Amino acid sequence: QISDVAYIQREFVSVMTVMLSLVGCMFALLLPLLSFAWWILEPGNVALAEVLDRFDSVMEPLELQMRPLLSITLRVCDALGILGAEDQTLLSEEGAIWRMRRLIASLVILDVVLGVLLFFLILSLLLLLQAAL
Repeated sequence: QISDVAYIQREFVSVMTVMLSLVGCMFALLLPLLSFAWWILEPGNVALAEVLDRFDSVMEPLELQMRPLLSITLRVCDALGILGAEDQTLLSEEGAIWRMRRLIASLVILDVVLGVLLFFLILSLLLLLQAAL
């Protein structure tokens, strides 16, 4: 019976390792893609602004959900003195391009927070299973 429990624990660890690795890979891919999108969304690009204006009604609710996270992060970064001039105007600017840039910045912050949480989840899982075995 003890060998059956140990076998189930090993299989569970194997499945969890694969699943957490896939999630970690997705987080790792997200940051370069978001950086590329940030670079494309330069303010002043009129053609892109016209296209994004059509999606503004979709982006607005998403931005409203992410705005508190971005606001808190910008406040902390401002207190630490690591903001540039563009970062300080990020929340006050209007338009579809700025709304998309705020969404991208929020997704980067969320990516970092979830990556840290994932790291601690894996660490605690490994320590728990090491203590059990």
